[in-house]
Amino acid sequence: MTKAHLFLGLLLCMPLIVRGEGTAERFQAANKAYENGDFAQAAKAYEALLSDGFESAGLHYNLGNACFRQGELGRAILQYEKALLLQPGDASILHNLEFARQRTVDKFEEVPDFFLRAWWHRLRNLAASGVWSFTGAFLWLAGFCALALWQLSRERRTRKASFFAGLALLLLSILPLSLALSRTAWEQHSGQAIISAGTASLRSAPDEAGTELYLLHEGTKLELLEKLGDWHKVQLPNGEEGWLPDGAFEEI
Repeated sequence: MTKAHLFLGLLLCMPLIVRGEGTAERFQAANKAYENGDFAQAAKAYEALLSDGFESAGLHYNLGNACFRQGELGRAILQYEKALLLQPGDASILHNLEFARQRTVDKFEEVPDFFLRAWWHRLRNLAASGVWSFTGAFLWLAGFCALALWQLSRERRTRKASFFAGLALLLLSILPLSLALSRTAWEQHSGQAIISAGTASLRSAPDEAGTELYLLHEGTKLELLEKLGDWHKVQLPNGEEGWLPDGAFEEI
């Protein structure tokens, strides 16, 4: 099976968690439009659900698939990135995202990140913020119970074991709780964006008169650094920086 065929095999519909009356019916209608090859109607229906406040990894994933089938590469990558933000590590999302990235025009060699920062980000992205929060809370509660046993027990061996176990669990809970805070902040503002459509001129200054450094194409991923008026300073994957106007990209 070729990679293209494998990708098409993954253009399936993920389930949507129903959070309102009629939502499931609207989602299924959008899926039906997709299955019938009416990708524009499917995308419109998925976007309407998002506009009404319904959000899930599956909804962004399906919208990404509909955009891809219409040739809207930048919008597809944007939606896959949003899906991955909500459901980190999902194999189907990662596969489709990588497949779409391979079709982008701009190819930048990424600058290696500082190893500790890269390690922290990889660890943070292993799970959603809720998973890290639950893990941290569970370890903290287990540590609290162990220390309570240390206070209540009269047996020396039990007191010693419960004290050190409780202390270790409380210290261990710091890691997932810190990851939960980091992940929550990243989910709320990833600081990343995608050139979602057409092209955009990356300029040396926050002005149309600035020198054009690159002509960026849809699908290119950016790091948002700062904002000055209607312009944003961004960083490319290769570490180079420049300025883009509002509307040239969409934040993940």
